Amino acid sequence: RKPKKFCDWYRVVIQEAFSVVFIPVTSEAIEDTSTTVAYKISYLDKPDDYQENQHNLVLEVRPGLGVKQEHWLTSLLWTTIQKWLKDEIIGSASSLRLVDLEKYCSEYERLKNKYAGDLVANWSETSDPEKSVHEDIGIAAYLSCLWGEQKVSFVDLGCGNGLLVFLLNSEGHKGRGLDLRRRKIWSTFPEDIQACLLEQAIVPSLDTSFPGVQWILGNHSDELTPW
Repeated sequence: RKPKKFCDWYRVVIQEAFSVVFIPVTSEAIEDTSTTVAYKISYLDKPDDYQENQHNLVLEVRPGLGVKQEHWLTSLLWTTIQKWLKDEIIGSASSLRLVDLEKYCSEYERLKNKYAGDLVANWSETSDPEKSVHEDIGIAAYLSCLWGEQKVSFVDLGCGNGLLVFLLNSEGHKGRGLDLRRRKIWSTFPEDIQACLLEQAIVPSLDTSFPGVQWILGNHSDELTPW
């Protein structure tokens, strides 16, 4: 979205069992057959100097890496990875256990191949289409595995761009999405989907209900502060 500030930059990624190599590909690199490896991240299985409570992650920064990229790699990416390694899973229950992982991956791939290309190409919002589209496809794939062959009715409170409503209705479910503000992308959906996306406020009270709805979804429920 800011081509003057962020130019196109491609990388060849070589993934092995316990390491990943990132090779920058630019016009200069293509002409130069002696392109050097920019950086490599490896996980070692108890190296010689292994100490308890240390993470066996190794970063190799080689010639060819720019000053800004090296700063980003060592000061931002590296510290973030180290933090991730220290994180612990809290709680004994996980929603991922409710669905079969292999079936989820298969369903995600099916939905991605069916919808992602057109959605990304015709994206009219200011948000990143790659993130938004694939994130909602992941949610739709999860719900599809959870519901199985059953076709359900639902309401998505705070539906935002309405993408989840579009995906689920396109797969045979019946639902509508409610949001305080209409999005531009709503008008790009088929008319039957547009009719399911309603611009209205949600007033929480003891009388608030959604008759005939089997599932209440909150794709952006973190924004529903009154609830």
